[in-house]
Amino acid sequence: MERLNDFKRHLNARESDPRRRVIADVEAIVEQLKADMPDDIFERIIGNRLVELESRLGEKIESGRFGDCDPLVTAFRFDLLRTIQYERSEGLLKPITGASEVKRCGWLFERFRWNGFETGALAHLLRPGEIIREVNYRQIVTDQRTIGRYSDFFDELRPSGYSKEHWMSQCTSERVIAEAENAERREAEQAARPFSDFSGPNVRPQ
Repeated sequence: MERLNDFKRHLNARESDPRRRVIADVEAIVEQLKADMPDDIFERIIGNRLVELESRLGEKIESGRFGDCDPLVTAFRFDLLRTIQYERSEGLLKPITGASEVKRCGWLFERFRWNGFETGALAHLLRPGEIIREVNYRQIVTDQRTIGRYSDFFDELRPSGYSKEHWMSQCTSERVIAEAENAERREAEQAARPFSDFSGPNVRPQ
């Protein structure tokens, strides 16, 4: 009964449950695309996508529609690949540079009167990956160091032939900084005073 033997052999060769193969395929995709990505960032990227893939694959397997599993895995791979490419160019995985940090903190530099000369120096001299944590009138604090406003940090870009005094005169002047600090202090003191219905800087609106 050669034909019957062929029938049994061919039927036995058919996939009865694709779960092991699908799991292996997804594991291979994850390992390939994760590469050297930090674990916490990769978890944020992949988390909901794996949950959704699990749900959709489960539906196909339970209904016996095994042929629909591979397209779902392929779509998962391309979606994950596109997302990682975006994160590397514009998002969580975008390289941190001095210029990107100065741009990110631009409103703080404006508030605390850091001028273009000072922010330009920061954009050039901050180390790759160095993150600005705090900006105030007198200094910035990064995850690696504290940079004083009139420190030698800014002198590193001074061309030959320029005196240090002339070069540093391009920083925001002490007078401008002191005036801004005093104005901010007066505003804080005024805001802290109790309201008066009749007089004083905080007359209650009628």
